[in-house]
Amino acid sequence: MVDSVTTARAQNYTDIQGVGALRKGAENYDESTMRTVAKQFESLFMQMMLKSMREATPKEGLFDSDASQTYLDLHDKQLASDLSTKGHGLGLAEMIYQQMVQNRPGYTPPERQLAAPERDSSLGSFQPPLATVMAADAEPKASLSERPAIASEEEPPEPLSPLTLTALPQRFDSPAEFIEAMLPLARRVASELGVEPKALVAQAALETGWGRAVIRRADGNSSFNLFNIKADSRWQGESVVKASLEFDQGVAAPVRSPFRAYGSYEESFADYADFIQRNPRYSEALKAAPDAAAYVTELQQAGYATDPNYASKIHAIMARPEFGQRTELADSGHRVSHWR
Repeated sequence: MVDSVTTARAQNYTDIQGVGALRKGAENYDESTMRTVAKQFESLFMQMMLKSMREATPKEGLFDSDASQTYLDLHDKQLASDLSTKGHGLGLAEMIYQQMVQNRPGYTPPERQLAAPERDSSLGSFQPPLATVMAADAEPKASLSERPAIASEEEPPEPLSPLTLTALPQRFDSPAEFIEAMLPLARRVASELGVEPKALVAQAALETGWGRAVIRRADGNSSFNLFNIKADSRWQGESVVKASLEFDQGVAAPVRSPFRAYGSYEESFADYADFIQRNPRYSEALKAAPDAAAYVTELQQAGYATDPNYASKIHAIMARPEFGQRTELADSGHRVSHWR
């Protein structure tokens, strides 16, 4: 890992040696170095932007000279470096970092990480969710007559014990471990929505990269936001500002938005169920809930996410034989994290 001194030196745009050290670290796919390199690229973009702005501005006249222009150029370059490395920047660095992560050896997108059982023991790099929730205007809940009947007449699952909740980790080492932890929570809210629990687990898997890309608070602790629901004016709880990729007419662009933060994964599932039921825009999804694939498709049609391939990615996760096997094992009470 490149130390903080080297990183700090590279923040001075004239330090060629520091940039060379960063390049060496990036070739080794060091996470902290890749983030720093991404910020350096964002700095270059900001330099170009500032230069274009200067060129479009009328010259100062009497006191303007080649020397003053040179020093002004130096100032702009250092300003761009400081803005990208010490502030929030434009959000471009995060997008560049995610692209670099995808070039890591052994990288597998979330929807394909269950392609082979051997992925259980050592999950490779993941792609954090591109989709983000587009919250609808607050309206009264849809009437009971508009909601689908519960798919199963089985008794609702027993409440989870405090021990079960506190034992859940903030980060998961494999898809199987994520399934084992999330399925009991998914069952509780799936009965309210009338949807199969596996659909909720697959959606959470895509949104969080199998639990490895859950949005974190400023102190590094998890926000427990499994479905990337944004915090709009109606949200009264905690929130976390995060850069995410939003799609506009099929083109992805970085956007900084506030997301909801919870005290546990159980709260995240409960809020998701409430969010879906309170928004009339998802009424068609609720009607289609008994069919997991149709439910997911209707969510996308209603504008749950901006990713045009959102539903197909979740369908791909649910279609994996290994995913079905693991959910069945978890339903039977087996510890799927030890299954090979």
